[in-house]
Amino acid sequence: MVRGNARGAQRRERVRTTLLSLALALAALAVAFIAGAAPIVTRASNKMPVPAPEPAQVELRAVAPNASHTMEAAALSSPPSLEVTPKPNPVVVTMLHGMCSDVEWSCDAVRGATPDGALLSCPAGNATCGDRLDWAGEGEEKATHLDAAVGAELARLGIETERQGRDVLMGFSRGAFVARDVAMARPGRYKALVLIGAALEMDPKRLAQAGIRRVVLASGDHDHAAKTMRALPPRLAAAGIEARYVSLGPVYHTLPPDTARRLKDALRWASE
Repeated sequence: MVRGNARGAQRRERVRTTLLSLALALAALAVAFIAGAAPIVTRASNKMPVPAPEPAQVELRAVAPNASHTMEAAALSSPPSLEVTPKPNPVVVTMLHGMCSDVEWSCDAVRGATPDGALLSCPAGNATCGDRLDWAGEGEEKATHLDAAVGAELARLGIETERQGRDVLMGFSRGAFVARDVAMARPGRYKALVLIGAALEMDPKRLAQAGIRRVVLASGDHDHAAKTMRALPPRLAAAGIEARYVSLGPVYHTLPPDTARRLKDALRWASE
């Protein structure tokens, strides 16, 4: 009887062990399924999340310097229907789009902020991300791309292409990182930066040595980069660079419809 009870207990223990192993395996499969099915999203505004691009879809390829490049003059007078003729040697504000983005969206967002008499330049990145535009390479590579893209448009418009210390470089998200890198790769080329929505690591002394005199930092209040960007003006000021922070309002990582209105005064200040 004792032997029979012992055997029964052993069988029951084996059953319990098997059932426990099966339950753990099913739980692991459920977790894996949920993790695989859950969309990875980043907020483009305070209203609607958008899917982030899957890494497998990101393919970087070289882009010709003049691809999808637009350059236009800011309004010199009203009414806006008048034909616009830029000043003989205008300030050029170059806007750099973000990752996996396009020229038109970022250009449209800041168009109304361009100071009177200035030119707004919106070059395409030097790489692609699927069917969209992106940036790739070190600072020198990106700077060479911009030299060619912006220089070609200036020459086409009959504007002096020697731009040392005259212009403003602006960028959103990855474009802000590109703007920082290009400014340091071209000492003396730009006088100011406008950096939007980017948690940047910056070397204020190197920027000052590169000839940057003024920096505008901007982000949405809920952007993950906001805290970092708000903390930068005092560090830049310690290196002799004037800096100010501009809020883009209660939004996440995006260029809201009123971006131009919010940036207009700061961009005019940066362009002086």
